[in-house]
Amino acid sequence: MNTVNGMAEIEEQALGTNPSQAVAGVTPLINFTGKGKELFWLYLKNMCFTVLTLGIYHFWGKVNIRKYLWENTLVMGEPLEYTGTGKELFISFLIALPCFLAFAFTITYLQMKQPLIILGIFPFAFYLIEVAVYSALRYRLTRTRWRGIRGNMKGSAFAYALRATGYLFLALFSGGILFPWYMSKTTKLRLNDAVIGNRAVQFAGPASTLYKPFFLYLGMVAVMVIAFVSIMGSTTLFNPADPAAIMALLPLLTAAYIAFIFSFIVLIAFFQVTVFRWFADYTNFGKMRFQSTLKTFPYMGMIFKNMLIIVFTLGIGFAWTHVRHLRFVLNSFHFTGDPQLSELLQDTLQAPKHGEGMLEALDVDLAL
Repeated sequence: MNTVNGMAEIEEQALGTNPSQAVAGVTPLINFTGKGKELFWLYLKNMCFTVLTLGIYHFWGKVNIRKYLWENTLVMGEPLEYTGTGKELFISFLIALPCFLAFAFTITYLQMKQPLIILGIFPFAFYLIEVAVYSALRYRLTRTRWRGIRGNMKGSAFAYALRATGYLFLALFSGGILFPWYMSKTTKLRLNDAVIGNRAVQFAGPASTLYKPFFLYLGMVAVMVIAFVSIMGSTTLFNPADPAAIMALLPLLTAAYIAFIFSFIVLIAFFQVTVFRWFADYTNFGKMRFQSTLKTFPYMGMIFKNMLIIVFTLGIGFAWTHVRHLRFVLNSFHFTGDPQLSELLQDTLQAPKHGEGMLEALDVDLAL
């Protein structure tokens, strides 16, 4: 328990550090107020009950986490409310599981008969995942309320999945070069289908914004691969029959590996910050315009600190790192323009009765 109390003290000291400083002409949009210690005990409770119920409590535990995170996320000073239930998630899982198992057994049987059949199954598998993702987003939006107003998705999960799967395979056939384009296309499809009450969300983020960090990442990987191959191919340094030569090479390989990991984390942080700012800068909600004040190096520093917390607490500090990450990212979002809250009314779209069973059956994680 000393570790838990120590983490709480560290968190209290860090609460004064806000990643989003005051910006002229903009108003803070989100304030996350969750505490690592509270989330830790919630995780512990969920884990104990999940073990005791042989995994069945997992669905109710997920709802407990969401309710806590939602109610500690204040949008313009008003908390979000999560109205989903563990029963909805559990029943939807029970409905989807037999269909998934039948699909899996059919694939296994066909593959035994004809191994190449798997090539024809891939597009359908990706299509199912995209359907599951869209359906899960619709469910979560309809179970999220702010000032009594819920969200929804106005499109079709099947129509979205068809287009998204096509975009994905075009990106794959391009050798990955079109991946930012795929991200832009699918994000536009999802966000432009989203509504909050009677007002639609509008997103117009171009792929060009994502290409700089994407090509930096590809370039870094290429440089590290070339460096590694050059080191291993050097006959003056590497002789498989000479243990002494291998030991002499070990420090160089270790340094190269550490440099690769460090560069990878830096570029991942740069890419994530770019995506967060891209997401905010190109999203409108009526007359509201959003922006994020997130910066790469402070965000990278937060990631390194979170890694150290997890390592030195042997994983106990995960709840604190989760809270630190959410606070750092969410508190960076601001807005300008008139929210026109008096004109925001409840939507009239039908809400799904069940939860995210297909997503659970496919073991796809959207986080939260």
